[in-house]
Amino acid sequence: SGALNASIALKYSREDEEEADRRACQWICKAGYNPRGLLTVLQKMQKYRWLGTSAIPSYLSTHPGASERMTYLEDFWNTNRCVQKFPEDRFRLRKIQVKAKVLTHDPTVMIKYYKRELNTTPDDIFLLYGFAQSLLAAREYGEALKAFDNLVSSAPERPEFQAERGRAYFAAGKYQKAISIIGPYSKRHPGDSTARFFLARSYLELQKPAEALPILEALKKSWPDPAGIYLQLGRCFAALDKQGEAHYYFYLHYKAAGNQRSAQYHKNKALELLPRDSGLYNGLKRGKDQKNPDKERDGGKKAPKDSEDR
Repeated sequence: SGALNASIALKYSREDEEEADRRACQWICKAGYNPRGLLTVLQKMQKYRWLGTSAIPSYLSTHPGASERMTYLEDFWNTNRCVQKFPEDRFRLRKIQVKAKVLTHDPTVMIKYYKRELNTTPDDIFLLYGFAQSLLAAREYGEALKAFDNLVSSAPERPEFQAERGRAYFAAGKYQKAISIIGPYSKRHPGDSTARFFLARSYLELQKPAEALPILEALKKSWPDPAGIYLQLGRCFAALDKQGEAHYYFYLHYKAAGNQRSAQYHKNKALELLPRDSGLYNGLKRGKDQKNPDKERDGGKKAPKDSEDR
């Protein structure tokens, strides 16, 4: 019957949701974090009824009930103890929460909110941070830079604010100042790939592709946005007047972005301009364009590993 078929379909939907929860736990464990935070999230969702009304029977829901999900996640935790490599970082969590709040609200409203709150508690670091981010989101760059300068002077023990200050100067178009901030920070914190990315982009905006190129090439192996890193590499090679390599990376950019028409254009241009005996050319002809661009460009030699991978 129709009711039976619907019930079977719902069963599979709930099983899929359970599998998704279990995999989330496994991935969090492998990453070295504590997956019990998922239970906390579900408890909050249940408390504020974000999962819908409890009047709907569990067997008619496309998702397992919160209590069901918490039960099998608790079972997973009890039978799959995770090795927590990274301690909880409440400061970083609070910082992310503030930034998320700013990015999901009208920045002009948030500016008024933070101004009002700072009148009461002017030394609150997270209020200062939210105020600076709100000004930046509203593109009030002059005031935003002052706010970030004030934030850094108020929390000198927090170097991550220095990195965000540098990014604010980048957003304001003050690239040399951004380099003067992010450059020293990156030397002290080489694992901050976002800071290094904006350092490279600052060099690019100042027409210094030779300084940007090694940073971008080191980042592309681990950068979470392939289309973005390939675009900047294409710009780099274009500025260095290496048009074959530029078209190669523009091809990768458009391919990763899902624009097949533009990707094909740049692939054809790369094949036209790259030397016939080059690794990149032969890689494109063989259809191995995304395996290892460094290896292909070097004619098949293994590329050195990024320092962050060692």
